[in-house]
Amino acid sequence: AVTLKESLLHLKGIASLLFMDGFVGSISLGLIGLSLLTFTKTAGQFGVVSSLIALGALFLSLPVANWSDRIRNRTKIIYPAFGLAALILIALGHQTSFLWFTVLLLIFSSVRTITQPIMNALPMDLRTDHTKLYMARQFLLSIGRVVGFGLTWLFALTEQLYVMYVVYQNLMLKS
Repeated sequence: AVTLKESLLHLKGIASLLFMDGFVGSISLGLIGLSLLTFTKTAGQFGVVSSLIALGALFLSLPVANWSDRIRNRTKIIYPAFGLAALILIALGHQTSFLWFTVLLLIFSSVRTITQPIMNALPMDLRTDHTKLYMARQFLLSIGRVVGFGLTWLFALTEQLYVMYVVYQNLMLKS
C-alpha cells in the first residue's frame, strides 16, 4: 500500500537514473525500429532480423549479468558498455548498407541487452525497500520511454532520424 508520491520521494537522488534508463531504452523501440523499417522490404524480413538480433543479444547478456552479480560492481560494466554503445550508435546512423546495418545493430543490441539486467539491478542496490522502489521505478521508466519514443517520431517526421542518433549517443556518453 504505497502511493506513487511516497515511492517517488523514496527515489530522491536516483529518479533521473531511472528516467534516463527508460529514455535510452526507447532507442530500440523507436530509432532502431524505424531505421530497420527503411532497410527491410517485408514484415517477414523485419521480423527475422529483429528476432535474430534479440536472440543473439539475450544469449550474450546472460553470462555478463551473472558476472556483474559476482563482482558486485555494476559500474565496471555499465560505463564501458554505454561508451561502446554510443560509438556503435553513431556508426549505425551512418549506414546505407543493409548488411552492415544488421551487423552493427546486432552488436549494439547485444551491448544494450548486456546493460539491461545490470541497470535493472542498480536501483535495487541503491534502495533496499523494494516495495517503495517498484511503483516509481516503473513510472519513471515509462515516462522516459514515452519521451524518447515521442522525440524519435517527432524528428523522424520533421527533420531526420540522424538527429536522434546524435541525441542518444550524447546521452549515453554522459551517463
